[in-house]
This record gives sequence, C-alpha cells and structure tokens, in this order.
Amino acid sequence: MLNLIEAEILKLRKSKMVWILTVIVWAVPGLLIIKELFIVSALNYDEWIRTMNMFSGITFSVMNGLFLTFLVQKEYQDNTIINVLTAPVSKTAFILEKFLIWVLWNLVLIIGIDGIALLGYRLLFPSRFRMADMWAPFLFVTKSCLFQFCSLSPVLYAAVKQKKLFYPSLLLTLLFAVIGLAAWQTSPQMLVWASIIPWSAASVGAMLDPSTPYYYAAVCSVLICMATGVVMAVRSFSKQDL
Repeated sequence: MLNLIEAEILKLRKSKMVWILTVIVWAVPGLLIIKELFIVSALNYDEWIRTMNMFSGITFSVMNGLFLTFLVQKEYQDNTIINVLTAPVSKTAFILEKFLIWVLWNLVLIIGIDGIALLGYRLLFPSRFRMADMWAPFLFVTKSCLFQFCSLSPVLYAAVKQKKLFYPSLLLTLLFAVIGLAAWQTSPQMLVWASIIPWSAASVGAMLDPSTPYYYAAVCSVLICMATGVVMAVRSFSKQDL
C-alpha cells in the first residue's frame, strides 16, 4: 500500500492537471480578497466569510470531482491499471490507495485555503485580528471543506463505474455543486431536509451551531455518504473484469 501511495504521489507531482486544479482552488478565495481590497465594498466580516466560503466551497467541490475523475480515469485510459494489478496488489488496496491520495490532496488544499482565509481576515479586518479571534474563521473554513470532502465520495464510485468515460462523474459533481449552492439559501423551514441530504448538509453544516440536533444530523449524513461512496467504489471495482 505504501509503495502504491509513494508511486502515485511521484506521478501526481509531475502532472500539470493536478497543479492547475490546486491553483484554481486557492485562487478563488485569493481573488475574493483582492476584490475586497481594491473595490469598495460594504461587506462586514460575517458577510465576507460567508461569501468567501460559498464560492470557495463550490470551487472546492468541482475541482475535487475533476481530480477524482482524473485520478481514476487515467488508469483505465493508459491501461496502467492492468500492470498495477498484475503485481501482488488487491483490488481493494488499489481503490483505498486512490482514496488515501485524495485525502492527502484535500489536506493540502485545506491548509492552503485556511492560510488564505486568515490572510484575508488580517488584511480586511485588522482591528478584529487577534489571536483569540483567529479560531472562528479557521474552524468555519476547515469545517466547511471537511463537510464538502465527505459528501463527494460517491464521485469516486462514479469514476470507477464509468471506466474510460469521464462525463458521468463530472455531471454528478456538478449536480452535487448545484445542490450545495442552493443549500446556502436554505430557509429555517427546510433546515431538517437540508441537514439530512448529504450535499446540502455539506453547505449548511459549517453554519450550524454544534449544540443543535441539525448539526449532528449533518455530520452523520456526510459521514454515511463518505463511507457509502467508498464501499460502493470497492465493490464495483472488485466485480470488474479487467
């Protein structure tokens, strides 16, 4: 497993696609900060962090879908999947390796987004920037990214199921992104459903008070979604005749 991960990391480090996706994810919050610095805006702190989180979350979701599609499809496209599986590597280990690579990439993304968010907080609201207050934007952005990440594992299943195709997983990613975008406008009357459906829970989860049952419903929803997506991907790949 470790050898597979090391080999995959070496391949991805040389991939222009991965670097482009990473830069796009980081560029969106950076551009929003630049806009606020050089264009007169009436946004207060709460509005700014919410707006940045919304646009960053949508970009985060779409780029993750592209990354997963690229990560799996290139193995089918280049027929390298056959060479890998001729070695003493199980199909389950192969999918789990892809999942772990995805996890590592998301950790890099989240660290970058957190750093950019804190930089924006420092530049745009210097009077509020104190060590004690830094945790609020940091936790909000981190929770939002983690919720989004957990809700996207069905894309891994779609990427495995589609083999050499690419559009089913991308369409699924866009569907999840649209649901997530719509969830930012959730009314209190629809909060129950928004916290149960994983892709809307990914958007509203970070905004919910942890003391409310809706927050725990959202957490359970995205965790179940993540586990289900990984299990379905493993089962689907195990049944494929390569």
